[in-house]
Amino acid sequence: MGLILEAFLVVIRKSSMFDKITKFDEFSSIISDATINYDDELFSIMYYKYKEAKELVEFLLLNGLSYDDVALATQIDGLLTPSDWLNVGSTHMIVEGSFYPVNVVYLDEEPSPFIVSVPGDWEYEGSLSNWSLHLSDKEIDERLILLNEKDGVLTYYDKESDSLVYAPKSKKKKKE
Repeated sequence: MGLILEAFLVVIRKSSMFDKITKFDEFSSIISDATINYDDELFSIMYYKYKEAKELVEFLLLNGLSYDDVALATQIDGLLTPSDWLNVGSTHMIVEGSFYPVNVVYLDEEPSPFIVSVPGDWEYEGSLSNWSLHLSDKEIDERLILLNEKDGVLTYYDKESDSLVYAPKSKKKKKE
């Protein structure tokens, strides 16, 4: 089983949550308005802003957890913190009879397709998984036409969906 990975996800081993977090009441208060998700072994808190997710990880590290217990992952970049226990990948799930790709976090074994834990009110339609577009270099060359580049945002026309696609301009590392 895996947990759906959207936006910025703080992931905690459930076995560590109750035993190791020293300020559990404060932790509960911090996450009271956040989107939470869990399965038998993992607990996650989703944020739309990196800063909020990073602050929660820092709080947890200062209050009993280590990188053996907590990790920060993002839908686009995968793991942002060191972790030899958590994996990031993709699978498909069935929603109303159709197959949909989603990103997931999971422990040692690859998650079974279709067994993905999602928050209680989550729906694929309108979700970040639904709105994200992951294309290979070949697909980009075949489907997208660059229309504009302004303020670090690239605007493309997608021939397949007949819509506009926006992407951040990547920062390429300079060769030394």
